[in-house]
Amino acid sequence: MSTTKPAAAAAAAPDTGAPKQAGLVLGTLIIVAAVANLPPRPVLQAQFLRALQGPSASLVGVLSSPMQGLLAVLHARAQQIEASQAA
Repeated sequence: MSTTKPAAAAAAAPDTGAPKQAGLVLGTLIIVAAVANLPPRPVLQAQFLRALQGPSASLVGVLSSPMQGLLAVLHARAQQIEASQAA
């Protein structure tokens, strides 16, 4: 967005049905209607944390999968040894 033409920037903003009010703060155009449509702060924080948690949960799943396979093989081998000792 160009800060030299705030009217053009406000006209290019998505129409939210609210009146388009713009303010110039430290050279940056802020569209008040867009800020007013943001969800409350706790919702934004929850969305942010969920976005951070997704990749780490996937990583844990990828790293734990081979370990589960190894444990299944060791458990099956232990059962084979027990069965051969009982016979």
